[in-house]
Amino acid sequence: MFTVKSAYRLAIRLNEEWMGGQSSRAHPDGQRPMWNGVWQLKIPQKIKVFTWKLINQGLPTKINKYRRSLESTTICDLCGLEPETEHHAVISCPQARNLRLAMRRYWDLPSEDKLRYNGPEWLLTLIDTISVDMRDYMVLLLWRTWQVHNDITHNGKNISVTSSVASLRSYWETLMQNSQHSRAADEKGKYSILTAKAMKWISMSNGGARLKHRWSTPEQGWVKINVDGAFTEQR
Repeated sequence: MFTVKSAYRLAIRLNEEWMGGQSSRAHPDGQRPMWNGVWQLKIPQKIKVFTWKLINQGLPTKINKYRRSLESTTICDLCGLEPETEHHAVISCPQARNLRLAMRRYWDLPSEDKLRYNGPEWLLTLIDTISVDMRDYMVLLLWRTWQVHNDITHNGKNISVTSSVASLRSYWETLMQNSQHSRAADEKGKYSILTAKAMKWISMSNGGARLKHRWSTPEQGWVKINVDGAFTEQR
């Protein structure tokens, strides 16, 4: 019986055979257990997608754009030392290295020797060989590093290492607070109806929220328009 999964596994198996034998990263049926370390990260889905793109060389780096005739050179605009590959942009570029060294004061990160480029799947291998907590720290750091790299390169922003460190620490604290607040939230941070009602009841019990008026059907001849927005009562 054909499924997309079965076709993918077949393609992986045939590719491994063509490359000269089974890879340690894949089972004979084509499954790749190393990817479990990515999908099980305790981070938002958008950062998991970023990680998937980073592993598959799918970020809009200069070398990728050069291959599509969108750039005249592959050299990194920030340092001018090496071609701007994924690994260079988030690991070996001085901008990335400075932020990583600063974050070592607060987070437990892999040693520098483990961050060397050892092939196209360097990040997948790294995630598979470090602790669970270190995976989250490392992926968040790479995500922020890429953001800073783009902001400086394309928008001309002057983003200091200090501000990036503060942003990362604050973001991590927020993720942990949300995780402890309720484990019922999905990957986008949304709660089920029952959980949302429970959170509202807790907030009201603590005096932190007022009861909202329930929506009622409009009278005949009237139309109600519901919108999302915010306002200040003093105005």
